[in-house]
Amino acid sequence: MKNKGYGYIIMVIISLIILAIINFFMFGFNSIDSKILNKNWYHYDYTTGYYELLIINKDKIEYKSNNSQIDLSDCNTYNYDKKKNLIEMNCGKNLEIRKIKSNSLETKIDIYDKVFFDNIEDSMNYEFKNYFGKSIIDFKDEKKEVTEYSKIDSEKLLKLMKEKGYSKIVFMGNNCTSLDCILALDIMEKWIIKNPNIYFFDSNELNNSTINDLSKYISDIDKDIYLYNDISPRVLIIKNGKIIDKYNIKCNGFNCKGLYKNEF
Repeated sequence: MKNKGYGYIIMVIISLIILAIINFFMFGFNSIDSKILNKNWYHYDYTTGYYELLIINKDKIEYKSNNSQIDLSDCNTYNYDKKKNLIEMNCGKNLEIRKIKSNSLETKIDIYDKVFFDNIEDSMNYEFKNYFGKSIIDFKDEKKEVTEYSKIDSEKLLKLMKEKGYSKIVFMGNNCTSLDCILALDIMEKWIIKNPNIYFFDSNELNNSTINDLSKYISDIDKDIYLYNDISPRVLIIKNGKIIDKYNIKCNGFNCKGLYKNEF
């Protein structure tokens, strides 16, 4: 009787092992890596300045982008082929998972190679280094001489307003935190090569008294001090004692070519 009992237990164990193997091949083998599920994955599109968002859940995909080249709006459900590392969506498009790291996801969506990160800062830094060949920190250190070379004080600012001739003044302060504030250093460098009358004013040093003094010489100057310490650089172009143009430096992602135009 004992042998029969042992035989029964062995049969049960063998059956459970077989069921586990079948379950693995039917469900586990093609299951997607849990590390990438239910997370926000970001890709910075340096051509537009917007972030793309990818969310992979157990049974559906969400993809938000301003890139008209990739439209996954009708792609909701999917099947995953682990052998090919391929997410086959119900809309007929595919997402290939090429490499999974602790904070990044290398993919190919349709025909486009994209690297996603689990935070937006890492995504921008990655794209910036790929585009410029150096990190954002190194780029700023390399270009900081531009503001040191062209910096003026309130006295010089007032003098420029009174003088005849051309001058372009870039205002940046501690509120200037956008990517445009970093790219503006390269823009200013290119401006200075073409014309020496390019100046930088630290907006933290600007006060209402100085603005009032400026308005005595240029009546249409903006008196709102916060306009000169914005999240993007503020530019005033003065010619013969008049403001001929004023705008904020805003690039399309890393593309600032429209701001390199000759205004002299």
